[in-house]
Amino acid sequence: MNIRENSLCPLCDEDDETSVHLLGNCPATMVNRNALMGACTLTPEDLRGFHWSILLRFAKNSGRC
Repeated sequence: MNIRENSLCPLCDEDDETSVHLLGNCPATMVNRNALMGACTLTPEDLRGFHWSILLRFAKNSGRC
């Protein structure tokens, strides 16, 4: 397990790494998000509408899980 010095997303280095950032806003995962969920960005409210299996598949495809 690596210890990181900051909380920035290691995929984009643009925002704090949170689940909402990864699932809904990270520009580095935009293509994958659009392919699996049909949108380039998603709000927390949008994410609530997806079955957990889609969110898990997205996270696995992003390499963060």
